[in-house]
Amino acid sequence: MKMKNLLNNLNEFALSDSDFQHPSYLHGRLHTYRVIAWTVIICNITDYKKGRNAFFAAMVHDMGRVDDSKDPLHGLNSARKYLPKYKGLFRKYGASETDLDEIAEAITMHSLYEEKNDNETLKILKDADALDRVRLHPHKPDPTFLRYSFTWSLVPAAAELLKFTEGHSKAGLQDIIHKAADLAKVKLF
Repeated sequence: MKMKNLLNNLNEFALSDSDFQHPSYLHGRLHTYRVIAWTVIICNITDYKKGRNAFFAAMVHDMGRVDDSKDPLHGLNSARKYLPKYKGLFRKYGASETDLDEIAEAITMHSLYEEKNDNETLKILKDADALDRVRLHPHKPDPTFLRYSFTWSLVPAAAELLKFTEGHSKAGLQDIIHKAADLAKVKLF
């Protein structure tokens, strides 16, 4: 199934604070929604055929955090503890066992400093997550955290999306994805 099918059924991917081990402003629902939104935008720009894998990885990537400090193992915790909860939903939207392995690897490795250059899902997740670092460094995220040359051009839009979600704390995933697309001047699939 294609990304368009996910975008037509976003209500099935709604999250609440109770879905997170440590719900917080820095790594909770709105952060996750912004990372999903940037994942959708990056997949659109790169024409990545397995965009749903990046979408799914973004959904779970920080659920296993125990706090907001640097924690290189939170990706592993998220993959082990939270990915199993969503496998049925992900399969419903076309994820195979091979896809689920790729998603687990991306979630696990997104919090590590090492890279696997052959996992495109991981690259997209890491760039989408890095874009939302504007909440930590309002002026600019570190460009060394970015894998695609075009991602840097999305930083101003990421700052505007953060402002939007701060003013609309009850915004849903659909609102945030559409706002990101408007800010990035990208037509969705």
